Amino acid sequence: MKNDIIQGLARVRMLMAQWDDKLKLSSRFNQNQIDILLAMKALEEIYASNGGRKGIQSGEVKNSAICKTMSQSTYNRALKGLLKDGYMLEVPRSNGRYYLNPDKPLTASADLPDEETSDLLAFSGRLGM
Repeated sequence: MKNDIIQGLARVRMLMAQWDDKLKLSSRFNQNQIDILLAMKALEEIYASNGGRKGIQSGEVKNSAICKTMSQSTYNRALKGLLKDGYMLEVPRSNGRYYLNPDKPLTASADLPDEETSDLLAFSGRLGM
């Protein structure tokens, strides 16, 4: 059973590396920024499915499974870079709530051929994402 879990994890990590290669995320962002962006995307989806809410509290992102091992100073530097470059925006009159900038997509729509995109979406759907 544990070997099956390890094998599944290995496959997911290999697939993630392939997706990153195709999307070229690591050519635009450092790993900490990628982790914050992925955590934001996941949290935004959770809130959208529960009726929506504008912005995610910074602490929720930092304490997410993706970012929890990141030191606070590393997290702050990565977040500051994403804000400076306009990939994330702060909710006005909020205390540390952010959202992904819809006018600044993380990838170009031409980054993946349609067939590959549908394969990736189907796979992530099977994972319950």
